[in-house]
Amino acid sequence: MADILALFAPFGLDALLGVLVLVGVAFACYRFAGRVFDEWQANNRRKATLQQAQADHQAELEDKREARKQAEIEERAQRDLERSVLEGRIVTVMEQTKAVMEENSGLMKSLIASNEVIHNDLAHSQERSAEMAQKVDHVNDRVDMIFEKVS
Repeated sequence: MADILALFAPFGLDALLGVLVLVGVAFACYRFAGRVFDEWQANNRRKATLQQAQADHQAELEDKREARKQAEIEERAQRDLERSVLEGRIVTVMEQTKAVMEENSGLMKSLIASNEVIHNDLAHSQERSAEMAQKVDHVNDRVDMIFEKVS
């Protein structure tokens, strides 16, 4: 310590105090810089943790979005399959309906033809009945005439 005092003796006590203040300020700056550096590192760690959490959250949202899209695709495929089956059933029913309508059309044509035959038979029968009625009237008139001659 005496060597240090001897070193600063030519400059005076003010120089020694100045150096001591300068060393104190340098030490304070060193301590302050250490704390700032520690705080800066802690802040960087917090920022990295936050960014990682955000990235994880974003990845989770993306996974959910993809799962939702996949579910929609599967649901759409299921609906398309059901629609195809239903359209197949509709086509089958329409074909059956067409076949039944064709059968009904044939039956209706047959019924119309049968009705025409029956109508013609009825008309012919009515003509024959009218002829028979005339013959019966004629026979009746003859019988009446014969009966009147006899009586």
